[in-house]
Amino acid sequence: MVKETRVQRKKRRRQLYRRLVFFIVVVSLLIFWSLRTSLLDIKDITVEGNSRLSSQDIVEASGITVGENIIKANIGDGEDAVTELPYIETADIGRKFPGTVNIQVQERSPYMQFSYNYSFAVVDSKGVLLEYSIRRNNEIPLVKGFDWLDHKPGDELAETPIGVSLDDFFNDQEIRDIVMNFRDIEYDEEDNIKINLFNGVTVEFGPLHNVKYKLKVLQEIIEDVEEKNIPTKMIIMNKGEHPIVVRDEK
Repeated sequence: MVKETRVQRKKRRRQLYRRLVFFIVVVSLLIFWSLRTSLLDIKDITVEGNSRLSSQDIVEASGITVGENIIKANIGDGEDAVTELPYIETADIGRKFPGTVNIQVQERSPYMQFSYNYSFAVVDSKGVLLEYSIRRNNEIPLVKGFDWLDHKPGDELAETPIGVSLDDFFNDQEIRDIVMNFRDIEYDEEDNIKINLFNGVTVEFGPLHNVKYKLKVLQEIIEDVEEKNIPTKMIIMNKGEHPIVVRDEK
């Protein structure tokens, strides 16, 4: 192999330098062009995954607008802003070149409601306040007897008296499925909880101790009496170690 002379090495370095400068100039021109050209203006913003909130509300919350440059659009801030909406749990914003932005969201679902003045405070299964509604949602249980404070939509109930008392009802999908059988949860005091099911059965649940275990036992009883078509008036879980099923003799 022939060894390069000093002149050849100098010439080679000069060529590499020129190529590097040329590359930097080309990339800079492309970046300048992409930030200036109308070809990369946002022409359409699509929203997917929403059913409760309108696409317009979500787009407005993102701060991204039609007509702005798609590269300049601040995706991270947009995602953070959309998840500030109480009903939005997650948001993922993506660019589709040359001119489309897509907002993919996952919404929270109503889980429980609490009476408050002349409205109903609706929360999700993680204890996040979604809204105050003037109408009762007949598909989710109404919790009665708790003193509801003036929380704001988006607030989490975990550290509130309600959140502490009902902690075992939240953040558990299996428990959530069981609670969907409830029409009302009546809270008189901590050792006296009554539950009314959608099928008309009353449950004397007792204290808020071993809640998850008791709820799973209750679900087994509900499934059993439905499978065996047993006419049931009441399920008593606060009188002794074993639950009592009171038949409806009518």
